Amino acid sequence: MSISSLEEVFLSTGGDRELPESADLGGETKQSDDEAMNFGDDFDRVVTIQKQVNGLWLRRMALARNDIFRAIAFTSFPLVVGLIGILLNVFGMLGTPGDLQSNIVMSLIIAAGYLPVVSLVSDGIVFERTSKLRNILTIIGLEPRSYWIGTFLGEYTLLAIPGLLLYIIALICAYVPPPVEESRNDYLTSMVEGGKLLWLLLLSTAQLICFCSMLSFFFSSPRLAIATMPFFSIVLAFLPVILVAMFWYGFGPLGEYLMKLYR
Repeated sequence: MSISSLEEVFLSTGGDRELPESADLGGETKQSDDEAMNFGDDFDRVVTIQKQVNGLWLRRMALARNDIFRAIAFTSFPLVVGLIGILLNVFGMLGTPGDLQSNIVMSLIIAAGYLPVVSLVSDGIVFERTSKLRNILTIIGLEPRSYWIGTFLGEYTLLAIPGLLLYIIALICAYVPPPVEESRNDYLTSMVEGGKLLWLLLLSTAQLICFCSMLSFFFSSPRLAIATMPFFSIVLAFLPVILVAMFWYGFGPLGEYLMKLYR
């Protein structure tokens, strides 16, 4: 059997399935029905993408297991910093528990716990691009969508752990009676009711990974990504606070009234 084009070489190298033979040893062409062939190709393509995504997810878990100290830092830093922020708010060390100032500071502390995370996520993606590993995977048949979905699921699995634990901590702090009755945080209680805080943490984690993946194209080296990504995250963390402050003070009594309605 002869392969007549470079495109067929790549296809025959990368697929998890074998290419249909275009000719037999005697030179006679073998063709099946076009509709059946298209249906089979679509089905095999879906199966191939699922296998590739699963393989990339397992690869990310294996990397975390082999570099256990990096994985611990990856998951524990947001948890520890978030725990500190919640406890400081609950015990009134940031001001009156549950007021706007305390909640903003608590949110900033929790967000600060993810600053090293954005560097680590971007570092891995940029490294695979600059080292041409992604190109090699594409040549041997890895679908681009499989790469991004598998990478997203691998990072999300690890980052969902501190998010779930933070929600459990907030749940305990919201319902366990505080030492001083005045330090009860009604805002925190309202956030954990119905799982609103859990959904917020999980959706924020997904947004963070997508944000790192999008900005990874702007960096020429992993070191540059590590040094620069926290800066972008700080801008995103402070921008909502600046907008709220402008709304609060810019609209005067009307802004204060609307903020009370929001709370």
